[in-house]
Amino acid sequence: MVNVIAHRKACKKYYEKHKNNQEFIQRRKKARDKWRKLNKEKAIIACKKWYQKNKEKAYLYQVKWVNENREHVRKRDNIYSKTEQHKQKRRKYYKRNKEKVRARGLARYALRKNKIKRKFNCEICNKKESPLHMHHEDYKKPLVVKFLCFACHLAIKL
Repeated sequence: MVNVIAHRKACKKYYEKHKNNQEFIQRRKKARDKWRKLNKEKAIIACKKWYQKNKEKAYLYQVKWVNENREHVRKRDNIYSKTEQHKQKRRKYYKRNKEKVRARGLARYALRKNKIKRKFNCEICNKKESPLHMHHEDYKKPLVVKFLCFACHLAIKL
């Protein structure tokens, strides 16, 4: 057990020393990818464990990546949205979440017709952010929504 701890400390020191070296980074990525190919099940389990511990961080990574690669995401989504697989998933989602889909649609329609007044400050933290998310506490009341900033909406969802 002592050897493992000493080995980890040595690896950490080596990493700190070389973390800005591009050659080191490329070698490390290749080694990681090779390990993932050889140990698919272990890699999947490790990813799921990390995700369960770090849901908020994972979601923020995803949002950051999508913002940095917006054009790629648009092309990919445009192609995928025309596939039969996507249409089946949407139908399945609508069947399982009829009330949720109905409430969201009615809220968007009411917003367009000015039956709901758009707010420009988050109702929890009062931060002025655009765009604000519409959050339903109860889908049975589709016109009762809270306008929340991204961070507050994420905190409520998670």
